[in-house]
Amino acid sequence: MQPEWMEGRLTFNFASVINPVRKPDKDENTLKTVDFIAEYPAVLWLIDVKDPERTSITHQQDAIQETLTSISNDSLLKEHLLPKLYGTFVYLVEKELESRGNILYVTLIGVTELDAALRSSLRDKIQRYINRIGPKFQNSHHSPIADVHNIASWNQAYPGMEITIRS
Repeated sequence: MQPEWMEGRLTFNFASVINPVRKPDKDENTLKTVDFIAEYPAVLWLIDVKDPERTSITHQQDAIQETLTSISNDSLLKEHLLPKLYGTFVYLVEKELESRGNILYVTLIGVTELDAALRSSLRDKIQRYINRIGPKFQNSHHSPIADVHNIASWNQAYPGMEITIRS
């Protein structure tokens, strides 16, 4: 049985992974990395979690607004998401875990009102960077595919990998 995998208030269901889920140790790695690395039979998942709704109730609305603004002005993309994607590729090379198959880079943003248009816009921006400059492993024919979700859209898109919210 897989252990419960949590990031903040969110619990992830990684029941069908083929190897143990990795949660890179932020203290041992000076580069930014994603929160989870999960290997499934056909794809390596790189999962990054941003959850401003877990902020204390007094700061929650400001954190949500700051996240939405950082998506709109590309600072989330340039200061957090892309550095984590590239840092994760370095981490995988250091650990000799390069994938030769499909790679999915999923950004989960815990903002209920994050609509489909904003998610698609961010996904498309991430994918444009990946398509133009990588990253890609030397022996792989696959570049990462970007995907962006909030909790509801994740649970709808990946019904066998539901995210639950702890109180």
